[in-house]
Amino acid sequence: MAMRATGCAGTVLSLLAGAGCGGVAAHPADTTDAETGRGNASASPSGPEAFVSGFVHAADGSPLAGATVCVQNTTACATSDEDGSFVVIGVPGAAYVTLTFEKQGFLPSLRVLLLQEFENVLPPAENTLFPAAAPQTFMGMTAAADAGGYLAFFVAAPEGGPPVPGVSVTLIGMDNAPHAATYLDDGGLPVADASAGTHGGFADLPSGLYSISFGGSGTTCTTSSLYGYPAPAGQASLVVPVIDGYVTTPVSASCAATP
Repeated sequence: MAMRATGCAGTVLSLLAGAGCGGVAAHPADTTDAETGRGNASASPSGPEAFVSGFVHAADGSPLAGATVCVQNTTACATSDEDGSFVVIGVPGAAYVTLTFEKQGFLPSLRVLLLQEFENVLPPAENTLFPAAAPQTFMGMTAAADAGGYLAFFVAAPEGGPPVPGVSVTLIGMDNAPHAATYLDDGGLPVADASAGTHGGFADLPSGLYSISFGGSGTTCTTSSLYGYPAPAGQASLVVPVIDGYVTTPVSASCAATP
């Protein structure tokens, strides 16, 4: 099922476009081949080449050597060293790029990155590969390995702030169909909602673009446009790609009680 979007129809594409169909934010919808993952989800080149560095870890925190990190639809790739470190050079000058992380025995993952001029350093905890298994279990969800894509999320309290209960996470696809989240606490046990400090995800997602939003009664949440295409101002939402068989790495939000 090829899902190449060509306009601003639909809720997610409207979020991408903001006030209209022009501008950098609309490029991902115009150029991504979500079925194969081979389309270019990067925005149009806007400057000189950059580099991206970081570390790749397993879910238990141990470094992963031999992982391949690439800028999607380019030849800019690197292989992680014994300590998990990598440096991808020759990253095309663009507003956003999509990075893929792959290693045999692990679920491949992808993430959107807003480039910061020439040097881009990814925090170690945000480049985690989850082991492949049969049946596949991810964030408390079990599904066949070829059942679709996965999207992970994490909700935290502002630094030094108290936990905020009742945060909900909403996922809207291009077909506007509802998608149910699985919420887990810090111990990996199911909970009713994404109270601050908990995490979770979505499984069995068809390839395409999705808007993920954070909020709840009496709460104010913020997200970082470093790791997703921004939605209109005032919404704690990001637009991220999902590809069959890949994990879209954790989208995080900081939530606090509304004064």
